[in-house]
Amino acid sequence: MRQLFLTAIAIAAALVAGGRVTDLAAAPASPRTIPVIITFADLPSDKIQSDSGQPYQDRVNDVNAYIDASNHGALIFSSGRSRTIQFLFDDCLLAPADCNAPWPSLNEQSGFLANVLRGGVVPGGGLMAMTVNEELAAWAKINIPLDSDPAFWNVCFDSRKVVGPCGIASGGTSTDARIRRDAPGQWTIWATSTERADLIRDSDTRKNRTFTVMGTYSMPFSFTVQCVNSADCP
Repeated sequence: MRQLFLTAIAIAAALVAGGRVTDLAAAPASPRTIPVIITFADLPSDKIQSDSGQPYQDRVNDVNAYIDASNHGALIFSSGRSRTIQFLFDDCLLAPADCNAPWPSLNEQSGFLANVLRGGVVPGGGLMAMTVNEELAAWAKINIPLDSDPAFWNVCFDSRKVVGPCGIASGGTSTDARIRRDAPGQWTIWATSTERADLIRDSDTRKNRTFTVMGTYSMPFSFTVQCVNSADCP
């Protein structure tokens, strides 16, 4: 499988629609980042699950997982070369002819970009600015590069539709995911079966870049985000 390419700044509102979001491998944590452990719930009804039930920890088995304090407090996660994420595209929310995922399921290297939405905007503090027990909407983009396709595939939970591949000019009916700060060093990010996720093909040629909505799906998932060092998350 092709190495995941993932940008460390794609969550920031400063990324303007129409500019190429270069999907570079998530950079190792810097002094302004907070390493975390991501653990998927892997419920039987979930359409997005881990590869083995085991947590993904920053800098373990090529995983990158951290809260980027220098980029609006975004969660940035890449499964790396040794781990994957599983996806099931079997619950189309549109007419069958309008759901065009080329595969019923995937088990691929992948990653999340996610952050808090407060009043429709990304606040400067992101996850770290939330209070304990606070629950908010969350913007989430899941990147799925494939060896078999030069384009990038993205699963978007984004009601605003203003950033990167999720910010397509027309089409798409995705809604936001949810986030709750459970404790000073722990958050839960999830979507239920009622949330809507757009599957978007992001194709970049020498002449132009095109985003194509390949359908809207029910893609429930849930995972916890746990700070590796409790001192990092007072």
